[in-house]
Amino acid sequence: MRTFLSVLIAATLLLHAPAPAPAAESGGYSALTESRTPLVILRFSQRNLYYEHALYNAVSKAIETKHDVTFDVVLRPGNGSTANSPTQQKVLDSLRRMGVPPPQIRAATGPGSGQRYDEVHIFVR
Repeated sequence: MRTFLSVLIAATLLLHAPAPAPAAESGGYSALTESRTPLVILRFSQRNLYYEHALYNAVSKAIETKHDVTFDVVLRPGNGSTANSPTQQKVLDSLRRMGVPPPQIRAATGPGSGQRYDEVHIFVR
């Protein structure tokens, strides 16, 4: 429950952050994230992280603000994880189930999180 609340609070705080500068269009990790604040950071520090409600709230607010918003879903693998971690795929599947069209979702892998667990950062454009 505490993890869910921390994700919800982080998502709420990030929704009210100032709009970041647009990134370059090259598609690499730095181009996707340079000088941008994530909409949501999901830290998969537990086996069963209940993130979907907080993610839904953040995504709904972003779509309400900008109808054609694009979501960049960036995996930051934890120590010992690989770029093929299932955590990013879970988030991508969640976004699709929420009705976000596939052309509005981009996936990338960034540098390791430096933690024992994976993180998934979601940015908006």
